[in-house]
Amino acid sequence: MKTKLHFKNEIRNAFILYALVPVSAVIVLITVICFCIWSVGINRQIKSDSFLIQEALESSVYNYAEKAAEPVSASFASFETGRRSISKIYSSLNEFVRKQNVSANFILVNQDYSILLQADAAQTFRIPDYQKSIVWGPLQRMDRDTEKTVIEVSNEYSASSLAEIVIGHVQAESSSHKGYLLFTISGKTVQEALKDIRSTYVITDRFGSVFTTTNNYYLSDFGKIDDMYRTNPGKVMVTEDTAVFRTDIADGALSIYTLQDISQTRTALILLIILAVLLVLLLTIGMVVSAGKIAREKTKSIDELVSAFHDVEEGNLENRVDIQDNIEFQTIGDAYNKMLDDIKHLIAENEKETKAKYISELKQLEMQFNPHFLYNTLATVRYLLKLDPDGAVRTIVSLSELLRYSIKTESSVVTLESDLKYIENYLNILKTRFGEKFDFSLDIPENCLNAQIPKLMLQPVIENAVKYGFEGVSHMEITVSARKAYGLLLLTLADTGCGMTEAMLAEVNELLASPENAAEHIGLSNVQRRIQLMYGPEFGISVTSVAGTDNPHGTTVTMKIPFKE
Repeated sequence: MKTKLHFKNEIRNAFILYALVPVSAVIVLITVICFCIWSVGINRQIKSDSFLIQEALESSVYNYAEKAAEPVSASFASFETGRRSISKIYSSLNEFVRKQNVSANFILVNQDYSILLQADAAQTFRIPDYQKSIVWGPLQRMDRDTEKTVIEVSNEYSASSLAEIVIGHVQAESSSHKGYLLFTISGKTVQEALKDIRSTYVITDRFGSVFTTTNNYYLSDFGKIDDMYRTNPGKVMVTEDTAVFRTDIADGALSIYTLQDISQTRTALILLIILAVLLVLLLTIGMVVSAGKIAREKTKSIDELVSAFHDVEEGNLENRVDIQDNIEFQTIGDAYNKMLDDIKHLIAENEKETKAKYISELKQLEMQFNPHFLYNTLATVRYLLKLDPDGAVRTIVSLSELLRYSIKTESSVVTLESDLKYIENYLNILKTRFGEKFDFSLDIPENCLNAQIPKLMLQPVIENAVKYGFEGVSHMEITVSARKAYGLLLLTLADTGCGMTEAMLAEVNELLASPENAAEHIGLSNVQRRIQLMYGPEFGISVTSVAGTDNPHGTTVTMKIPFKE
C-alpha cells in the first residue's frame, strides 16, 4: 500500500529536485543587484554634481542679491554733478565680486537708465533704447516693486545678445533721485567655476529658457530645454537614454538640470536581463517537460475542491467531493462535505422558521378585527330588538357569518367574488347601524370576480373610512370598485366623508411607508403589511384625500396587488 505523504513535502521535494526556484532566484537576484548598483550609481552621480552646481551658483546668486539691496556709499546726485567717490565704490564692489565663487559684472544705473559705472572694461552691458518707452525688462520690474530684488535670465542688456543672469535692486535716496545696482553673470563665467563637474548640466530660468549648458543636444529649436527632459525638482527621471535630476534655486528663478547619458549602460543591462530570462526559460522548459505529469497528479485534488467551491457559489449544494490522495486534502474534503450538510440543514431550519413566522404574522393580521365595530354592532342590535326585531335578526345573522368567515383558517387567499359576499354583509350591518346617513355601492366587473385577493382585505379599509369619514358630514356614501390593468388588480374604495387635510394625508402616507404597524390607522397599516408580506414591497396601498364638507371631498384608497386567478 502506497504511503501517504504530506502535500507540502511532495511539493518541496519536487521543486528541490528540479532546482528551479533556487537557480531562478539567484539569477533574478544577480540581475536585480546589477540594476540597483547601476541605478544607485547614476542617481548618486547626478545628484552629487547637482549639489556641487547648486552650492557654487546659489551662494553667489544670494550674495549678489543681498549686495544689490544694500545702499551704495555715495549718492547718485554726486555722480551726476561731480562724479565723486567713483574709485571708492568701484574698489568696494570689485573686492566683493572677487570673493564670490562665480564672478560677475556690476553696473550702476541712474533713474534715467544711464550707466554711471560698469566693472567690465569691454562695456558688455548696455541698455536698449526701448527701455524707457516699453514696460518690459528687469529694470521695469524693479520699478514696479522697489522692495524686491529681481533675479532672472535675460539677454536684453548683453551687447552680444547672450543670456546672462541679471540680479538687481532699486537704489532709492529720495523721491527725485534713485538708481539701480545690478550684477550680471555670464554663462562663460559659470562654466569656468564649474569646470570640475563631470555630468552634463543645463541651467534655465523658471520658463525653461536656457542660461547656459555644456551640451546643446538637450535643447529644443527655440533655445529651451527639451520637454522630454523636464522633471519635477528633487526627482530623478530616466528617459530612453538619459537620467535627469532637477534642482531649483533663488525661489525657483533658476533651475539646474543635471543629465547623464545612460544608453551604453542600459544596453549592457538589457543584455544581462535577456541572458537571465533565457536561463530561466531553459530551466522552466526542462521542468515543465519532465514534471508535467507530476503536476497534474498532484493538483487533481485541488481542481476537484475548486470545482466544488464554484458549485457552492452558484447555489449547488449537492456536489460532494471524494478525495483519497493526501492527508491534508482528505481532511479538507471531509470538512467540505460536512459544511455542505450543515449549510443544507441550516437552510432547511431557516426556511421553516421564516415560513412559520410569515404565517404567524399573516394570521395575526387577519385576526385583528376591530372590537369597536363589534361593540357598536351589538349596541345596534340591542336597540333593534325593541324597534325592529326582524332587522336585529338579520344583523345578528350577518355578523355571525362575518365573524365565522374572519376566523376560518383554511386559506389566507380567496376570490374577490367570495370576499365580496361577506363584505356586503359588513356593509349591510353598517347600513342598519347608520340608517339614512350611510349608503354604499359595488362596481365590480366580471373579469375581476375570479381574482385572488387576501381574505377580508377590504373590511379594515371600509371600517377606517367609517371611523374617520363621518366627522362633520350628515351623509356618507362608500363606493367599492375594481379593475384589471397590465397584470394588476386595482381595488378602489372611495368615500364622500370629511376627507383629510394635507398634514393628515402626509402623516398617513408616512405611516404606510413605515415597516411597523401604526398606533393610529391600524386598519390601513395592517392591510399594507399583509399585501407586502404576500406579494412584495412594490405592492400596497395609496391614499388620496380632499378635506371639507363641500363637493368634491372625501378619501380614496387604492390597493394594488398582482392579478392572479
